[in-house]
Amino acid sequence: MNVYSYHKQENENLRIPPNVQLNLGNPLNEVELRKEFCNNDLFVIPSRRDTFPLSLLEAMDTGLLFISSDRVGLTERFPESFNKFIVPFGNAEKWKNKILELLKLDVTEKNKLSNDIRGFASKFTWEKVTNDYIQLYSELLSEK
Repeated sequence: MNVYSYHKQENENLRIPPNVQLNLGNPLNEVELRKEFCNNDLFVIPSRRDTFPLSLLEAMDTGLLFISSDRVGLTERFPESFNKFIVPFGNAEKWKNKILELLKLDVTEKNKLSNDIRGFASKFTWEKVTNDYIQLYSELLSEK
């Protein structure tokens, strides 16, 4: 498992099971992060709260299979078919089962899901996202 963050992570206080290999990497720029996505089978975002995680969208843009907590705001925009990628926050057993399920998919199914994921992510350009926010804020302001 590889973990990257804006800041260097330390593992001195973590209790890591012997069957888990944990790599706490240095912070990465956008190009390095995209390369790292391509080297992995799965992107996991177990956030307690994250309104619009660009890291998830970047991973999705590469077609990487993912699992997200139900507290990640981007999931509200998912098509119903993506509900299979959402797991309740804090339910370790469901997380474990979902990881195993996705890793065991055959290549054909992984490729189909990957194409669907890329298609979804391609709709999120800066222009579209900013226009959506401007429209939302305009509607909110006009209600007052």
